[in-house]
Amino acid sequence: MDSTSLIQNTDMERQDVRWSSRGGFAFLFANGFVWLVTAALTFVLPLKMAAFLIIWQGAVALPLAFALERVLKFPAVAKGNSLLPLLIQTAMVQIVAIPAVILAYVLIPAYVPAVFAAIVGAHLLPYAWLQKSRLYLVLSIIVSFVPYLMAMFLHETSFHYIGFVIGTVLIVFAFLLKASVEKERRDSVL
Repeated sequence: MDSTSLIQNTDMERQDVRWSSRGGFAFLFANGFVWLVTAALTFVLPLKMAAFLIIWQGAVALPLAFALERVLKFPAVAKGNSLLPLLIQTAMVQIVAIPAVILAYVLIPAYVPAVFAAIVGAHLLPYAWLQKSRLYLVLSIIVSFVPYLMAMFLHETSFHYIGFVIGTVLIVFAFLLKASVEKERRDSVL
């Protein structure tokens, strides 16, 4: 396969990923929803218990995202898509970074949301290329740096509010990305 064919094939596979997930809608929406729920729980649960839930919220968000994709009848990524291993590895970045969040949990649990958000933001960055959207670049920066700034200025009080900000941002970007993909699809048909 020559380089032009390889580039065209990769571009088609990226388009398949983009369309089948509608820009990652279900995953962003489910994660945003779970961030909002855990943020609300920070007001009623003890600090360490709420921080523990924040660390492990993906255990709820991931199956919720897969269920949402099925409910919305999103098509699966083509079986032969060579980007599937990359998608899985990109998704797993957060798991590898969990020790940093656990360290925050042990030392200063109030900073768990800020540390976890930074990891989520870093995890989102490669999707700018995979999903062919600069919106992911913007999302990655917001999710990484806004909680950091909140923690710097609000200190431990930020614990209660970061989840609301991140949850809202993820849901807003879920709809923006979905609309972008659907508009692109409509425009390509015309």
